[in-house]
Amino acid sequence: MKLLITILLLSMSATAALKWEQQTQHLKVHPTQLTAVAEFHGSNVGETPVTISKIEMRCGCLVPKIAKKTIDPGEQCVLPIVFDLRGRHGPQEKKVLVKTDDGNEVRLSIKTDIPTSYNVVPKLMKWTADNPVPEKTAILTNPNAFPIQLTSVVSSNESITAELKVVRAGFEYEIRVPRPVAGKNVRSVIRVKTEPFPGESESKDLKLYVMAE
Repeated sequence: MKLLITILLLSMSATAALKWEQQTQHLKVHPTQLTAVAEFHGSNVGETPVTISKIEMRCGCLVPKIAKKTIDPGEQCVLPIVFDLRGRHGPQEKKVLVKTDDGNEVRLSIKTDIPTSYNVVPKLMKWTADNPVPEKTAILTNPNAFPIQLTSVVSSNESITAELKVVRAGFEYEIRVPRPVAGKNVRSVIRVKTEPFPGESESKDLKLYVMAE
C-alpha cells in the first residue's frame, strides 16, 4: 500500500499544472526589422497556484517580458519573449527553458528565417598603390518582392567619401566611392541606412568596406 501511495504521489508531482498552447512559435519577420516578439500562451490546469520560478535562455538576444509569474487555477497567462534580430540573418532557432515551483520544466522554441534586405557586390573596395582607377562602384540589389528604401550613406573615415545613387528606388542602388587620397592603409566602413520597419525608429545598416594601400 505504501508503495502504491508513493507511486501515485510521484505521478501527481510529475504532472505539470502549467500547460502551454504551443511550445514552438514561428515568427515571420521583415528584412529591416530590429526586434520581434514571440508570445507563448498557457493556462494553469491544476488545482493550486503555480509560479514560474525561472526562465533560462542561452542567447542574450532573448529577453522575457512576463508581467505575472504566479498563475491561479484556471487562469491563463502570456509569456512574451523579445527577440533582438540585429546582426542576424538566415534560419534561426532559439530555446527557452521555463521552470515552475511544482518541479516541472518545459522547453519552448522560437523559430524564424531572417531575410536579407540587400545583396551588396562587392562588399570590399580595395585600391593598391599602382591601381589608377579613379572610382569604384558597389551594386546593391533587393532580392525581395517588395521595395525597401535606402535613405543615407555614411563613411567612418572623413577622408573617404561615398555617394548613394538611386537606380531603381526600393530595389537597386549604387554606392560610388572615389579613390582615396594616397595614404598608408587608409580604411573606412561605409554604412548604408535602410528605412525603419513600421513602429521602429531605427533600422538595420548595410555595410561595405574600403581599403587603400
